Amino acid sequence: MHLVLIDAQTFRIRDYEPADRDAVLHLNLDALETDAGRDVDAVIDEFFPELRDIPAAYQQTGAFLVGVEDGAIVAMGGVQRVDDETYEIMRMRVAIPRRGRGYGRELLHALEKRAHERGARRIVLETATGLAVANRLYESEGYVETHRTRGEYSIGSVEIVHYEKRLA
Repeated sequence: MHLVLIDAQTFRIRDYEPADRDAVLHLNLDALETDAGRDVDAVIDEFFPELRDIPAAYQQTGAFLVGVEDGAIVAMGGVQRVDDETYEIMRMRVAIPRRGRGYGRELLHALEKRAHERGARRIVLETATGLAVANRLYESEGYVETHRTRGEYSIGSVEIVHYEKRLA
């Protein structure tokens, strides 16, 4: 367990547990400010199917972590093995009212640590160009843009920035 005191709030990062499932599914959509009025299950099935079985998708070769504040899940993120030296950070989210408190940076550090412990020498991730705060966070933490693509997501067609970071 990772305990951080930020702005007089206790923010704790821990491993995902099966009881977290519904909170994680809702945080995933709420943090993206998307899909209002759509059936949560339909959106998850179409765009985020691996969140249906987090232990199988993340925990066997990677990790899925949640950030908890005052008993509520307010942040989440996973790291998956791509190959012997590469891991990918996925589904990093921070609840909108909790942004700007450093929770995303702490979660990113925890995910990088987990990947490194499993043998990662390189971490990759992707995010939409419209998520300026996320892009600045990754770049400030040493991630370098490798290329851009277009993708179809729950929020429509968006330009995706691909990043990588070499670990020491």
